[in-house]
Amino acid sequence: MALFTAIAMAILGKWRSATATVRQPEPPIGVRGMTWRLVLLVLIFVFLYMLFGYFVAWRNPALRAYYGGTDYANFYEALKSNWQREPLLFCLQAFRAVLYVACLYPLLRTLFVPRWGNAIAASAFLASWTTALLLPNPLMPPSVARSHFWETLGFTLVFGALMGWLTARRAEASAITDAP
Repeated sequence: MALFTAIAMAILGKWRSATATVRQPEPPIGVRGMTWRLVLLVLIFVFLYMLFGYFVAWRNPALRAYYGGTDYANFYEALKSNWQREPLLFCLQAFRAVLYVACLYPLLRTLFVPRWGNAIAASAFLASWTTALLLPNPLMPPSVARSHFWETLGFTLVFGALMGWLTARRAEASAITDAP
């Protein structure tokens, strides 16, 4: 995490300089604005979870055998089967989406960077946790863990970027002025 912090500070240009700066506070996103963003982020989260699960993890025959699953003809069939057989999975993922947003949003509010910087920071922060799947794991075979690593890495990079983009500060509202 120390390496992540140093790299993030370098990429986002946040090394402290000798001159002090004062940031103009920006009002938080309003209730209405945050509500539509939250709903959109939950929908995106659930969709991306299913998409990366099907196209990345589920392509591994060892992973399908580990979970006792079947290979579906296409993504739509996999979604339909999950909806019919495991409808609570969608509720669980919606709850996880709300947790991701609740944990990441305060971090993003502390950044005074352009929209693209917010997207990179959110992606990097979320993706850093996927490295745990590279460690030996007594719960799953190495092939299954690697499939989950690539699945969650892609998922968190895309979701983090979208969340960072959608919740970024407006450029004109986060102007920086020199302190007297």
